[in-house]
Amino acid sequence: MTDRILIYLNPTVSGEYRWVVSGMDGTGPRAEQGSLELAAARARGNRVTALASARDVLLTRASLPSLNRQRLRQAVPFALEDHLATEVDDLHFALGGRDESGDLAVAVIDRERLGEGLERLSEAGISCDSVVPEPLALPREPGQWTIWADGDRAVVRSGDLAGFETDTDNLESVLQLAWQAAGEKPGKVILIGAGELPIPDLEETELSVHRHNNALDPLGELAREVAARRSGLDLLQGDFSASEQMGQVLRPWWGVLAALLIVLFVQLGSMAVENHQMSARIEAMDQEIQTLFREALPDVRNIVDPRVQMQRALEKLQAGNSAGPQGFLGLVAGASSILSSQPGLKLQGIAYRDGRLDIDLKIGDLQALDRLKQLLTQDGAVGVDIVTARSRDNQVDARIRLQEANT
Repeated sequence: MTDRILIYLNPTVSGEYRWVVSGMDGTGPRAEQGSLELAAARARGNRVTALASARDVLLTRASLPSLNRQRLRQAVPFALEDHLATEVDDLHFALGGRDESGDLAVAVIDRERLGEGLERLSEAGISCDSVVPEPLALPREPGQWTIWADGDRAVVRSGDLAGFETDTDNLESVLQLAWQAAGEKPGKVILIGAGELPIPDLEETELSVHRHNNALDPLGELAREVAARRSGLDLLQGDFSASEQMGQVLRPWWGVLAALLIVLFVQLGSMAVENHQMSARIEAMDQEIQTLFREALPDVRNIVDPRVQMQRALEKLQAGNSAGPQGFLGLVAGASSILSSQPGLKLQGIAYRDGRLDIDLKIGDLQALDRLKQLLTQDGAVGVDIVTARSRDNQVDARIRLQEANT
């Protein structure tokens, strides 16, 4: 079972980090402090929430009409720029919910400081699920303010999405100003780790003050609040959202990815062209096979499997002509050696029917054709007729017919 780690986004003055380990099984919380490497070891395999120190975050409000989240994110910097000492381009604005008056809660933090804190954690192998402003990690109940005394500073949560930090020496005067700005004092104040920290006007009001000075490290209270998901505002928005951070990681590779996609599309297109050309060649070969098949076996009407049908036809011819001295195979065997020995002769096609073998060929001239006829008939076993002979382009297209001499 994974644990939950609450770690400060930035180190202390001494360079060490502070964090709290809370077991998902209810054990802890346990406060620890040490190097970033030790924090990374504790965080490995666990869920991590980072705390942005109250001194780095301004929690304020903006009066804006109801807009979609994207347009609000664009409008907030301009609505607040007159109240900020830093250029809005150098600041990061995170949006919360609206209060009872309709004002929008906004957290403002230096963009560079937030980015550097996240980068240090990331380089150490710590990935944050969220970043919570420190005041919003303090426990909160309706009508209650919570004050955490942490050394010489006091962190105050004054509302669901409101809070601030001051030094303990000025806490009384700052609280007076805050109560005047709010128009009323809270009904209850919770002091965590405050010791004898003074609260103003206790004698003159009905303010109820509760001091929590137990042995539990005050950071444990923050861890419990964060675990209950009651902070209500996450700084990982806009440019620092998980999707945007992933986009920034991938952005340097977009050119490479685009080039790879182009290469892929070109290859797919080339494969499509090759497949089309191959299909065309196969179709042409099929047509040629059917043409030659019909020339060789004109009596066969349906061509299903040319190779098998040709084999069967040859078997029938061989069996059917066995009574004669030669038959189809005898005619072919007798003529093949003579035909192959003639220079310039090109065989165009053959057809066998009723004991006659018709051979279409190209030959050099009529004299060569006559010599071929003489060679074929010289042993007297085969009769040869020149069916057609036509001179064209310095060649003779001819058809000769071979049959047994006694047929």
